[in-house]
Amino acid sequence: MSGTQQGRVMGAIMGAFVSEALGVGPHWCYDLKDLRRAHGDWIDDYTTPEPGRFHHGLTAGQNSQAGFILELMLRSLVEYNGYDEADFCHRLDNDFFPLLDGKRRSGPGHYTSESIRHAWKRRVDEKRPWHDIGGAADTTEAMERTLAIAVRYAASDIAATATDPAIRIEPAWKVSYLYGMPCAFYHQLPAAYYLAARFSDDFESAVLHAINGGGQNQSRAMLAGALAGAQVGLAGIPQRFLDGLERADALQQLAYALASTFPGNLVYFQKTNERRQLLH
Repeated sequence: MSGTQQGRVMGAIMGAFVSEALGVGPHWCYDLKDLRRAHGDWIDDYTTPEPGRFHHGLTAGQNSQAGFILELMLRSLVEYNGYDEADFCHRLDNDFFPLLDGKRRSGPGHYTSESIRHAWKRRVDEKRPWHDIGGAADTTEAMERTLAIAVRYAASDIAATATDPAIRIEPAWKVSYLYGMPCAFYHQLPAAYYLAARFSDDFESAVLHAINGGGQNQSRAMLAGALAGAQVGLAGIPQRFLDGLERADALQQLAYALASTFPGNLVYFQKTNERRQLLH
């Protein structure tokens, strides 16, 4: 399946969910000595957050809030055979925002980022229309949820750097030093592109070097995992990652449903209600 369009779609989606969950335990650890103390010299699997960490209360293999929102997006894409703005916003209004209280330590994943809290305040507290709730955050939340749209509708000098034998970043996790460990997208995207290009046939190396670089490693890994998963396909994701991911079967069924909406694939559902059956 890895070489088919369907396999690559499923690889990208499941790669994002797997990588997001890999980042739950060590998320936002900027002191690499503390990261190694808590999780050993090399993180190679799902971990449970220590008390006091951002996602404390989750256990190894669970997704946090980025995974929750990505699943909402996927369900909308599948049920409506493409992006329907009104439906996705309706899901946020009814299935997501009621779980928040405007504070950081709340909501799915036990942590809500600033950009999402901003949207909640404008939409819920201030009753603004959807076209007037956007903020100026330079973080990656929008990319994390819209990667599913990119997969559905389916550059760079950084990729060339990754394959140039005269330019080496060793070990590869130090890409976080080069491009920066903070949350801003202009730190995150170059590192994700580099790792996905350097390890284009090795999903595990791409995401684990993203995780072990510290800082905003969850987003770095999620983006790198989607790119790497798209290249290796579902079959290229190590089985232990799929086995250890909570609700992996349900998420894989969603990925399958999205992949199956492409004409020419092995399965192409002509009727919306047939696609919806995969969600129940």
